[in-house]
Amino acid sequence: MKLSNKLFWIVILIGFTGLSAHNYLGPEHEKHLDHPVKGEHNPHPGWVPREMRHSGGPDSFGYVFQDSHEPDGPEFFYLFPDGETITDMGDDDYSGPIQLPFDFTFYGETYSQVYINSNGSISFGNGSIVYNNTVIPDQGSPNNIIALFWDDLDPSSGGTIEYGTVGSSWVCSFVDVREYGGNGTISAEVILTDDNEIILQYLELNNGIHIGGETIGIENSNGIAGLMASFDNNPGSYPQESLAIRFYQIEPDASVSGIVIDQETQEPISNAEVVFGAISTTTDSNGFYEQSEIWSGTYDVTISKDGYLDFYQEEIEIMEGENVLNAELVYSGFPSGLVGYWTFDNPNNLVGASVGNDLSLVGTHAPAEGPEEGDGAVNIGVGSFYRCYHDIEANGYYSNPDWVNIFTIVMDIKIPLVGQWYTIYQTNWPNSNDGDAFVNPEGQVGVSDTGYSLYSLIPGEWYRLVISVNLGVHYDYYLDGQLLHNGGPQGFEGRFSLYPANDANQVLFFADNDGDDNPLDVAMLGLFDRDLSAEEIESMGGYGHEFESPPSTYMTPFLQTPTPNSIYICWHSDGSTESKVEYGLTEELGQISTGSYHTFSESLIWHWVKMENLLPDTDYYYKVISDSSESSIRLFQTHHPYSDTLSHVRFAIYSDSQTYPSVHSSVVGAMKETFEERYGTDYYQEVHLAMLSGDIVDNGYSVGQYTNMFFNPIAQVSDHLPYMTVAGNHEMEAPEFYHYLKYEDFGGTEGEKYFSFFIGPVLFIGLNSNVQGNTQLNWLEDLLETAQNDDAVKFIFASLHHPGQSETWPDGNTWWVQNQVIPLLASHEKVEQLSYGHTHAYERGATMEGNLRIMCFGGGGGYLDRWRMYSNQVDYPEIHRSHDYHGYTVIDVDCENDSYTATAYSLGNSDVQMDNEEFDSWFRDRNASPPETPLGLYPNAGNGDIDGRLVASPYTGEIDIMSSQFQLKEAGDAWSQLIIDSKRDWENVYYDTGPPNYVPIDLNAGIDLQRYQIPEGALQSSQLYEWRIRYRDQNLLWSDWSAPVTFTAMETGNTVDFSADITEGDVPLLVRFTDFSTGDPVLWSWDLDGDQITDSGEQDPEWLYELSGTYNVSLTVNYQNEELTITKEAYITVGQFSQVDISFNEGWNMIGLPLEVENPNYQILFPEAVENT
Repeated sequence: MKLSNKLFWIVILIGFTGLSAHNYLGPEHEKHLDHPVKGEHNPHPGWVPREMRHSGGPDSFGYVFQDSHEPDGPEFFYLFPDGETITDMGDDDYSGPIQLPFDFTFYGETYSQVYINSNGSISFGNGSIVYNNTVIPDQGSPNNIIALFWDDLDPSSGGTIEYGTVGSSWVCSFVDVREYGGNGTISAEVILTDDNEIILQYLELNNGIHIGGETIGIENSNGIAGLMASFDNNPGSYPQESLAIRFYQIEPDASVSGIVIDQETQEPISNAEVVFGAISTTTDSNGFYEQSEIWSGTYDVTISKDGYLDFYQEEIEIMEGENVLNAELVYSGFPSGLVGYWTFDNPNNLVGASVGNDLSLVGTHAPAEGPEEGDGAVNIGVGSFYRCYHDIEANGYYSNPDWVNIFTIVMDIKIPLVGQWYTIYQTNWPNSNDGDAFVNPEGQVGVSDTGYSLYSLIPGEWYRLVISVNLGVHYDYYLDGQLLHNGGPQGFEGRFSLYPANDANQVLFFADNDGDDNPLDVAMLGLFDRDLSAEEIESMGGYGHEFESPPSTYMTPFLQTPTPNSIYICWHSDGSTESKVEYGLTEELGQISTGSYHTFSESLIWHWVKMENLLPDTDYYYKVISDSSESSIRLFQTHHPYSDTLSHVRFAIYSDSQTYPSVHSSVVGAMKETFEERYGTDYYQEVHLAMLSGDIVDNGYSVGQYTNMFFNPIAQVSDHLPYMTVAGNHEMEAPEFYHYLKYEDFGGTEGEKYFSFFIGPVLFIGLNSNVQGNTQLNWLEDLLETAQNDDAVKFIFASLHHPGQSETWPDGNTWWVQNQVIPLLASHEKVEQLSYGHTHAYERGATMEGNLRIMCFGGGGGYLDRWRMYSNQVDYPEIHRSHDYHGYTVIDVDCENDSYTATAYSLGNSDVQMDNEEFDSWFRDRNASPPETPLGLYPNAGNGDIDGRLVASPYTGEIDIMSSQFQLKEAGDAWSQLIIDSKRDWENVYYDTGPPNYVPIDLNAGIDLQRYQIPEGALQSSQLYEWRIRYRDQNLLWSDWSAPVTFTAMETGNTVDFSADITEGDVPLLVRFTDFSTGDPVLWSWDLDGDQITDSGEQDPEWLYELSGTYNVSLTVNYQNEELTITKEAYITVGQFSQVDISFNEGWNMIGLPLEVENPNYQILFPEAVENT
């Protein structure tokens, strides 16, 4: 069964050339996730430079540019705005919206506000934090920009940004702004004039700033049109100081028209789309089109119509005046975009192409019978496959793709039997990887990353299999015109991307590297350079098989914005605008509430109903209804009033769930499993919330990603467990993101961008680290002050997306978070934790002062940031643990007992498989006391070893030790004038051992927090110093500082000494000894009970005295060349002591105290004051 038996040809009337064959192998190009490295000027290998000069254009909107080197170009005249100064712009940050003094028209749209972006650009509609520059135009983010010097700039490390009005113009000036990771600076400005012109001026380029990695130009709102003056090194040494570039729009000076006809019938083709660059029109019923206003210049032209092969020609020149371009299209029966078609009808040339290039056989094949009489087919042998040279250029939904990310594969196949594997295609041209789509032994279609279909192929029957791919958006399987399986968006530039035309230019059909490629019959292969829609795939038909479609993404309830008396119930439908919920206290329901909707497309409607006047702490049954569609009956529970002391508030938190829905689904499934194990199947009555710290999709403007990456994976819990999320950078502040949120009841000063809400006495705060700025900080400070003074508020937990500092991915560090948000949160004692993501890994620590925990768990579904992935990974002192794991955290707040516990669970990574394993935990108990105040044991009053150790008394506290802090200064100086200030922690899990076991490394394993080694040369001989010590427990409570100890630094040589934390007491008596011998001891030998026998070889032993008596204690220390011993006689006294309260007056000379003593060995010990009377 073929769509057509014709041999296809493309007929081009004006310089139109056909496809030519490729018969070479490109270089091996290892496929991997290409993270642009921040701070490096990243190459753009997919871009072939055209010569850029000092003028250019027009683009498809008539924009041209000239610089001041042109005879009639603009004059360089630098303007200095007298307006506002942005001094707190962070790295990869933006400010806005900023009001313009006039309306400005840009690419046909009028704007009254502008955003200023830290990386050298301004934009309209949205700000941008993208640091890696790309070609203009490009449909990936950012769009709608004016790129002054788009590169990785960092105003937080130097420079300011000023803006304001100068005459009739608005000016944005970058003043000495530093490049990221370097010393180079730029001073340049964007000028917007009131007659809609743009002038870029470059004043100073200092300290060797790199000018070979920037983009200069303009681009419209969808990235279709744009004009570039400079990109990377083209032109060379550009820009220069004292340069001005003027962008302006010229009037159309040309027109173009023509007729599009069927090549065979010569009949006109109506509704064909004719595209010149970014300008499009369609043909009428007579096949005629006309573009009456266009600019003379060079255009890439595409003419397409479903059922015909595309007409495409690069660099067609449109002359001033009238132009004519006619075209004949060749009928195919396929949708547009076909680049390869093979029918296997000719047994003498099975690899011959009807469209595109011939296939190249590796191995063996043989002719076979096709689906219908007269149709041919091929049987591809074991270990055999076809190389397909597809000629598809790099493409993709996101910016600057290096790979083919959008394509569709069509094939008619028949498997002989089940019980064995069959390979569909392979993206790795050397065939050294596993295949990328299979029919498994059960007859199901898919691969592990996408999952497998529920339906199984029947052996001996023909099927039309279609795989429609737009990586980062969708990856879908169809069978006989019906949706077979949703594979999720899959990774952009990842496993499923193809080698582009300028690289190996291949996809392999039926290839696998390890024998999962058994023989099967193939009657047709087709390849498209775009992702076909469901409607187009349905129109292509198949072989009539019917099966149950995969579970619908529609009518699945999603809960958000919970309160004691209300909740939002939301869902998707496929076209209905009715938004209705039936609900009640039993499954009989009986009550109705209605809401509203937002239309994303004709087939995708987002519904919401705000359920109000509900009873607190009550179970409700419900179902959602949109016309004839409805969900099954579900169940949720309302929350307690915040003023009530709810016994427990429990929630889960994780982040960065984008890219891989299968991973996200696994994380949610593991989370649900934990809830059921800890709280039973009705866990929704015990667990109140799931919270995300942003990046729920790869691209916030892609509506399809919200369903595939977020709503589908969480559907297993989100109909009974409310979900809330903050905005991540990948949400891009897109309107689509905020259409999905219903946070207006919780919103801050700037609406839903940031928010707060209560569950019982726990306040949750969601911040927006995309927006940043003082407006949000002022709102946060007011909120914290109010909560701090409200006795009904017990605990506060905050979330945002960006970290202050990150160990596994330091490029994500955010100045605004580290220097403004975290200090503000830490200054309010009710705030217990700040959770974030951005880094795709797990990190946990605490601030130096106060009780604020900081936690990143960005392992919700995106590519992990692994150890050894970045050269600038760094060990930060406030981070105690870092792991490159997927997983989530569960927090249980015990409101009645003023405490909480947190447990982190891991699913591991591709090298370390973990089955929902608990790998970290922490807690807070507000009823616990801080550690006891330590003593400074050595050096004590007198002389101290100039290169020795500071030794403190042993740690004593209710809760285990977490940290010690030693400080040392010159005597007489303030404690702010420190020579030594060392805080160390009981653990510091950083990095791992690498292959094969990837064991986490604790850099502080075996650390001695009781001692601090004075660095060589830190002290001066005979100088007087003071030092002190404090301890912190794992409850984040610091002890008081010890009393300062003053000593004189001297060369002491080897000396032996020790102390005990207690020298007398009741039987049994536990004594902790501390060695503070100087020099470099090798061995210790303790006689702790005076019997001349060694009792311990530890440096600081503990000893339990179980018999009354007085004991000598000896310590022998071995050095490399000598042995020294010290004995303290009658050092420990152990007995049975009774404490008697007496009154004593210094004027008395006698005390009478009746005391009956039966044991003659009793001693009577008096205070020193009594003994001296």
